[in-house]
Amino acid sequence: MTYNTLLLFLVHFLVLSVFSPVLYAQQPLQAVTISQAAHYFNYTEFDDNGVELDKETGFIPGLQLSYLLGLGLNKHQLSFNIGYFQGQVEYDGQLQSGAPFLTDTDETLFNYGFKYTLNTALLYAPDVFFMLSQHRWDRDILGRGSVSALSEVYTWNEAAIGFMQKLYKNKKNQIAAEISALYIFNPEMEIDLRDFDFGRPELSLGASGGLRLQLFYHHNVSRRVRLSTAAYYEAWNFGRSANLTILGLSRSAIIFEPESETRHSGVKFSVEILF
Repeated sequence: MTYNTLLLFLVHFLVLSVFSPVLYAQQPLQAVTISQAAHYFNYTEFDDNGVELDKETGFIPGLQLSYLLGLGLNKHQLSFNIGYFQGQVEYDGQLQSGAPFLTDTDETLFNYGFKYTLNTALLYAPDVFFMLSQHRWDRDILGRGSVSALSEVYTWNEAAIGFMQKLYKNKKNQIAAEISALYIFNPEMEIDLRDFDFGRPELSLGASGGLRLQLFYHHNVSRRVRLSTAAYYEAWNFGRSANLTILGLSRSAIIFEPESETRHSGVKFSVEILF
């Protein structure tokens, strides 16, 4: 699936919405949600034998923004989501010689995407949702002593399908759990090796599946304002890249990106305003 396919699907859905009296049986629901997150970054790389090479862990703050449009008595929901996380975490790894190396890494995560939800509006029947999003991760491993800094940029697409189950609900409060299966596709990375005369080579990484879990608590402050808190966990892997021979002005080298696993988690606090 490409973003052109996604856009065609969204245009098709919105056109049907405009011309369908069933969907517009009442005024469409619109909502804007702003979320502040404490994101625990957890990334590990392994050699070909499964031995840990390096690990990056630590909390970074994040901000998320979502716009939701609900149609057909709010049975169909379309939302656009954007997220930005930035901070510094600890790097615990090793040099090519095998000597241990400790430093920090500046992490910047950016993502945006669309989500469609079929809302059953029933307490014991789960809502079904589909998501398509694009992600970018800027990874700047800081130099220390005689060891030079290294900057990398990762990009990938994510498709997800999942269910949201309401666990408890009354007029003011709601508890819900969400589970989704992920497919990470077209993962690529770019390494900045200009300081070593090798330019900015690009590597294709191995695609994989993944998982995301979320637990929500919502509290209705009024008819138009809702406060929420959520805990989440997400996991996926990147497969090892193929070897790539790079050429400098007077030398050559073989590079590759090792296999890795991502195990992020965190909590977020949200304010939702309905129109």
